Amino acid sequence: MFTSRLFARIVFAAAWISLQPTHARGQEVEVVTQNSTVSTATSGGPSLLSPLPFHLSLKIDEGYDDNVGTRTAGGGGSLFTDGTLTLAYDRNDVRTKVNLICVAGGTYYLLNVPNPYDIKATLALSLSHNITARLTLAASIYIGYQTQPDFSANVGLNNRAGNYLDTVDKFTATYHWTSRFATVPTFTFQRVQYANSTAGASQNRSHYTFGEQFRFHLSPRTQLVPEYRYEIVNYDTFTPRDSTTHYVLFGVDEDFSSRLKFVVRGGATFRSFNSGGSRTDPNFEGSLDYALAPRSSLSWQTTYGVEEPNSSTVVTSAPLSRTTLRTGLLLRYALSARITANVTGYYHHDENQGTTSSGTVQPGFSQDSYDLSLILRYAINRRFTFDLGFQRSQVISGRSSGQLVQFTQPYLRDRYSAGLSFTY
Repeated sequence: MFTSRLFARIVFAAAWISLQPTHARGQEVEVVTQNSTVSTATSGGPSLLSPLPFHLSLKIDEGYDDNVGTRTAGGGGSLFTDGTLTLAYDRNDVRTKVNLICVAGGTYYLLNVPNPYDIKATLALSLSHNITARLTLAASIYIGYQTQPDFSANVGLNNRAGNYLDTVDKFTATYHWTSRFATVPTFTFQRVQYANSTAGASQNRSHYTFGEQFRFHLSPRTQLVPEYRYEIVNYDTFTPRDSTTHYVLFGVDEDFSSRLKFVVRGGATFRSFNSGGSRTDPNFEGSLDYALAPRSSLSWQTTYGVEEPNSSTVVTSAPLSRTTLRTGLLLRYALSARITANVTGYYHHDENQGTTSSGTVQPGFSQDSYDLSLILRYAINRRFTFDLGFQRSQVISGRSSGQLVQFTQPYLRDRYSAGLSFTY
């Protein structure tokens, strides 16, 4: 019944949209998220022939999930229906740049789920404004409320544990003192909060990060970037994890060409826990963006450093922190004029270390997490596309001993889907 009502509403919405005046669209790129691909305008802005800088996309998928609502391998499977509505806005003039993507949708599972509804609602906004020729203010705001885990960043558990809120908001001010030297103070706020009180007891937290970059332009394509950050992490319940961290980094921003850009940072972090104890760790951050062709692109990111653990149990021997190697790859490749392949892969290796309240070091454990998705998209015409998708998520635990065995539950999940998209 729910599936029929949802399909009827989607058909009605698509018909209503199709009756509106049509217009020529600007060049498009696709924003690849964990479970879908969203079309939006390029940074060059909408076409001059377009009366409005908005684009609307409606997508419905039918599929099968072989492990619904469980924490371990071998859970029950279910057919599902997924509906997503996406609104994109883009503006790029001389002084002001605005890019906005709003996504709202949900998933309904037919079997094996006590709560058969998944929610997904995200807002991603980037804004920059040139106050003067020397001063630019910028903000990037991401707010997500969803049920499915996110393997792309350290925002909580790697399995389905109820609805949760994740927001990362960054504000910067860039001031060019000379043509070759600029300073960039930053402030970043992050919040992770679960609706489930059990998951929230170990995961609900706030991050406050203050930073300063010093940018030296060696050439139009090369910048040297020393950077300092100070981070405060406050947990709602599990206060032994509360900490402050100093980041001392040095990096290079390199534009090899208009199609290839590379960013790297390296240094060390110095973390102190409010309950006592400290640690020093190396830190590395790197990213590469490459435009393979007008309709193909590659984006790769890798980080190594101290992170917040994602254990789901609160005891004195639970890990207080971990070092993580995290990497992600997004590939969009045009196989033909009508067929496009989107490949998204995330992997992170965690080394967890636990400490009791008295300061005694408990045996640690390692964990490997994978998430791979593939979407094949066929453009039926300029407004309708057909998608085939596959996603695998897996968590593999290393050796453990003592009390820490409870934090190393394996997890395996495959999802298959087919769907139709309409873009206006």
